[in-house]
Amino acid sequence: MQEPLFIGVDVSKAELVVVLGPDGAPRSVANDAVSIAHWLAQIPGHALIAMESTGRYHALLVHLASRAGLQVYVLNARDVYFYARALGTRAKTDGVDARIIARYLAEHHSRLHAWQPCSTVHGQLQQLLTRRAQVVMHRAALRQVCTGVAACAVEATALQQAFDVFLQALDAKVQALIASDAHLAQGCARLRTISGIGVQTAALLATAAEPLRVCQCRCAGGLLRSGSTPQRLRCPAWTAALEQEGTAASAAPDVPSGLRRES
Repeated sequence: MQEPLFIGVDVSKAELVVVLGPDGAPRSVANDAVSIAHWLAQIPGHALIAMESTGRYHALLVHLASRAGLQVYVLNARDVYFYARALGTRAKTDGVDARIIARYLAEHHSRLHAWQPCSTVHGQLQQLLTRRAQVVMHRAALRQVCTGVAACAVEATALQQAFDVFLQALDAKVQALIASDAHLAQGCARLRTISGIGVQTAALLATAAEPLRVCQCRCAGGLLRSGSTPQRLRCPAWTAALEQEGTAASAAPDVPSGLRRES
């Protein structure tokens, strides 16, 4: 059996810095579909590719590599950070980061969960819920900007009302998508039986862990009541789901505190 080739990728908006193996030389690839496809065509089928979750900038590489039949891992950035510290790494360059990712993958790939593409409904839900959170954040910022300025009070009120209408439209689309998927609908219904969980919170939680049917996991209630992360609860289902989505690094620790209020 051929030994895997462990590829580490440091992702940014404009480019990917890749290394073939923990000791490989860094190489830059533009973060666009044509350049990534050309690079992937040169990668052997036994290669494993890893990168940190970077919001949306890693998404193109993940999808194209998965479509090419390669195993892809989206890593918890916090795990990689502490791994680098344990190695005593002090330099901070894209090439060094890519080598650390490749080394982390080589040492831990047996216990990592490979990324899997989500369903069409799940992908649409992720997009809508992400945009909804951004709209809520901007609405709050605008409210703060206009507070105490009497000259723009009328316009600010009208703008807030427009935000509310837009959020209601987004919520209606989210609920329609959830209703179209029996597993998501059942999961949201179960989550809403937990005290303090409303419509938006249930939709976000069910979507975040939908690949592993999170609502069949008994840790769901404990996660929300305790304010713990899946890692602290040692719940393999939650941890795997979040790693699979590439959000464990940023989303997992913030879920309990960020979802205590419905917007």
